[in-house]
Amino acid sequence: MVSMLAVLLVMASLATAVTRRAPGTPARGAISPAGGLKLDPNTATWWELTVIPGIGETTAHRIVSFRSDHGDASGIPFRSPADLESVHGIGPKTVVRMAPYLTFAPAGPPKPSQEARRMNSAGSVGRT
Repeated sequence: MVSMLAVLLVMASLATAVTRRAPGTPARGAISPAGGLKLDPNTATWWELTVIPGIGETTAHRIVSFRSDHGDASGIPFRSPADLESVHGIGPKTVVRMAPYLTFAPAGPPKPSQEARRMNSAGSVGRT
């Protein structure tokens, strides 16, 4: 009974923390009209991802690691639930369980490559 209450309190506080944000910043997740939690796997932290059924700490860490290693030009590795199958340990059945809890933000402008950032910063040295 006590552990169930603790789990409910943690989930309630997580849902509140996920939806609070500074004005003008994109939401990491939002409460759906049906009352369910929706998270963007491109921005959610590993501990936020563990709220999704079937996602434990190990899989959540793998999602975050994959995301940082494999983002496309816009920095977004996951555009649909099926894209999560590229993460080790996530198969079609897991994706089906996860899908109702996921949301995907539209792609923004492409991020400059590391080479472009380096050249831009080298070109601005000495300018006033």
